[in-house]
Amino acid sequence: MRYIYAFIITLFIGNLGFGQTTVDFDNLVNWNPNTTSYGNYTYTDGTFTATGVDVLRNTTSTQDGFPGALGTYSVRLRNNSSTSLTMIVATGGISTFLFEVRRWDGSPATNFSVEITTDNGSSWTPASTIDATVTDNSDWKTINGSINSGNSNVGVRIVSSGTTERLMVDNFTWTAFSASTAPTGVSTGTAGSITATSAIITGNDVTGDGGSAITERGVAYSTTSPATIADNTVTDPGTTGNFDVTISGLASSTQYFVRAYATNAVGTTYGNEIDFTTNAPAGDSDSDIIENTGFTYPTNIDYAATVNSGPLD
Repeated sequence: MRYIYAFIITLFIGNLGFGQTTVDFDNLVNWNPNTTSYGNYTYTDGTFTATGVDVLRNTTSTQDGFPGALGTYSVRLRNNSSTSLTMIVATGGISTFLFEVRRWDGSPATNFSVEITTDNGSSWTPASTIDATVTDNSDWKTINGSINSGNSNVGVRIVSSGTTERLMVDNFTWTAFSASTAPTGVSTGTAGSITATSAIITGNDVTGDGGSAITERGVAYSTTSPATIADNTVTDPGTTGNFDVTISGLASSTQYFVRAYATNAVGTTYGNEIDFTTNAPAGDSDSDIIENTGFTYPTNIDYAATVNSGPLD
């Protein structure tokens, strides 16, 4: 089992995504030097170069119940304060990235910082940490983040923050930088035809795809604000333009919050939020009322005749 820790909203897994590349550290000829002891190494694959300080080429041998590499080899960072692994992409930039990590064992805890650079390492910006809350067991975890830079020599560094357990790193994946944005001009329509269990949201709109194809659009709804796609959704098969949707299966006499949304490879954009309240169910009152010539007569009253059986005066 793998656990995913998302430090930045956008997430790509495996080899999916536009302009995505994975380096798996499995090609022996790309390692320099070609040894298996701790030292300073480089791994070069096309525009990608990894530089390790006090690391080694780790094999698939099982340690603490899990394989030491996801393919043939991984990079193992040492359990000291000087170890680091710097991964730089020379051209094309990086939009998003991810890589897999696992600890050697649980004692001591892992203690690493993940940092990003857009200027070939002249400056570094903290992005996340790899500590005991991330490596809560020795299985492989997925660390991901975002740089969103088209500069040359953009990259990621994993650096020890002091006393730490050893850390294996594998499958560095990045998506080339794109000037695309999340969809634009998303607006929410109005709620109408409201019943006890449904409503129609008309006049929703998406004006632009942000330069990347829209993969899903619709409305998100919830009994709490703000409504998001993590709550409930009704989708529409279109991309840009106007659309209507029907929300059904709602609870009666309940307030709902609604937002239109559109999603592409960059992210999700929401429209303004509206709300409506579903109707009460039919017959949900203390008495049925009949209208007749301007008067109302409750029909749930028991009319009983009392008969006096005594002697009549």
